[in-house]
Formats: sequence, C-alpha cells, structure tokens
Amino acid sequence: MAEAYFGRGAVYGSMNNHERAIEDFTQAIRINPNYANAYHNRGNAYFRINNFEQAIVDYTQAIRINPNLAVAYHSRGAAYGSMNNHEQAIEDFTQAIRINPNYVGAYHNRGIVYVLNGDFDMAIADWEAVLRINPNHVEARRNIEIARWERGW
Repeated sequence: MAEAYFGRGAVYGSMNNHERAIEDFTQAIRINPNYANAYHNRGNAYFRINNFEQAIVDYTQAIRINPNLAVAYHSRGAAYGSMNNHEQAIEDFTQAIRINPNYVGAYHNRGIVYVLNGDFDMAIADWEAVLRINPNHVEARRNIEIARWERGW
C-alpha cells in the first residue's frame, strides 16, 4: 500500500501539485516509516515549494534510513545551497560523489557552490570531472569558459 501512495505522490509531483504529493508521500511514510525514497521525494516536494528547512529534515531522514542514498545527499546539498549554507552543501555534494563517483549532478552543483565561494580552480576541476563522465555536457563546458574568463585566463 505504501508503494501506491508513493507512486501517486510521484505523479502529483510531476504535475507540480506539490501539496498533494506531500500528502501522499506522508501517507506512504505512515505505512512504512523506513521508506527512504518516500522521505527523499517528500523532501523534493518541499524543496519545490521553497520550504528548504523541511526538505533538509526529510533528506536527513532518508539518509539515516539509507546512508548510501547518494541522491539524498545531492538533494540535501542543493537545499543547503539554496539557503546559502555553502560549506554544508559542499560536504553533501562530496558525500554523494563518494557514494557514486560518476554522479554528474553532484560534481556540477558542487562546482557552482565553489564559484559562489570564489574558488574558481575547484569549480573548474569539478566541471572537468563532469566532462570526463559526460563529454557532451554543454553547461559544464560553458561554465568552465565563464570561470576561466572570470579568473582572467
């Protein structure tokens, strides 16, 4: 039964009906309190309505249940980044990469946070890692050029 609520919550989320998605993910969690993906997806719904604090609570619970859920670290990093907590964002993106060394999104977003911190060299290194994994990643290539221009290279 938890999976049914989870599935419907995912559909509501894809339709940008985040409040209904939250309701269904909450029902899935009531049925199965150890449903890490339901916490993660409910966190995503909270994120999309800019409730970053609650999103972080849900991502953290997903991580407690499944410490190897790289996507939860990535999502929590994005939430921390949205709250300008760059240090914690970098830590979470780094953990996502430790779990999944080919996690393009984590490298890419960590690069963005490095730029926000003024660390262009680390940002370029992350975007170069993205290109090693996915040579066709246009945004990473563009970001490298912008970062080099900003640095005066």
